[in-house]
Amino acid sequence: MPIPAVPAVPIPHPVAWLFSHFPLKVYDPPYTTSPAPPSPTLWVLGPPPPTSSSESLDPFCRQAQALARFTNTAVITRWLSSTDSALGNTLPNLHLPDGALLASTEVNAYFSPPKSPIVLPSPNPTSNSSSSATPPSAEAAADAKYQAFLSLVNTTLLPAVLAILYLGPPSPSLAIVPSPQLPFLSTLAAGWVGLSSKRDRIDEILQLRGKKVGLRAVLDLEEVEREGVETLEALEQVLKDQVTWFGGASKARPLDALNYALLSIILLQPSSTSAPLREKLERCPTLLSWTKSKKP
Repeated sequence: MPIPAVPAVPIPHPVAWLFSHFPLKVYDPPYTTSPAPPSPTLWVLGPPPPTSSSESLDPFCRQAQALARFTNTAVITRWLSSTDSALGNTLPNLHLPDGALLASTEVNAYFSPPKSPIVLPSPNPTSNSSSSATPPSAEAAADAKYQAFLSLVNTTLLPAVLAILYLGPPSPSLAIVPSPQLPFLSTLAAGWVGLSSKRDRIDEILQLRGKKVGLRAVLDLEEVEREGVETLEALEQVLKDQVTWFGGASKARPLDALNYALLSIILLQPSSTSAPLREKLERCPTLLSWTKSKKP
């Protein structure tokens, strides 16, 4: 049985008159894929305040910038004022000429490819003599020391610096991105978003320290600060005999760039406020001299 045709319904005159002034136009979808850059492009959070250097004040982005500089890798720096458009909502990102886009967890490995892990020989289980165990090589011992300090800095000094940047009192010299002038209602909304962001930062610091996260989790900022100070003391002692890079290595590695990023940010703390980390760093001549010598 044929379906009867639906009678045409005329458009009311007022609607037709409106459409004649505001016609519906369909546009082609925009070309959203960015072409590959001619050189490696490092996307970092910023820009920093005008009085600061050309380095991001975010520790992870500053570490990537430093590692690129330490390894003489030419990159183009581009700034993002938010991580919303970043890969995985985290920065830094690295866009390569072949079109590859590296996430924040892959950037450091691009600048400083990790070596194959050194496997320590195990002692002979059939022998009761302790002398039968092969002593670890100097390279293996140096690698173990490097990994131990990388873990120490990531779990103590990094959380302390993150607490200064994101949980401490606002400071113009430590503004990660410029503060925009917002209307009244937008300012109120930004305040609520800021509270949520602080909770995220607290969870991030707790995770770095190996603690449980959640609304009931409590972050002891004094303990975080004290552990950061103790790590500065340990770094001062271990770096006294080093020439340029940690462990006397011939080239920079992620720990060197992380140390520089954290120490240089600590030095930006205003001297007028209570700054135990900065006060401790200023009493560490080796760290102070090393950090200043690595500035761009």
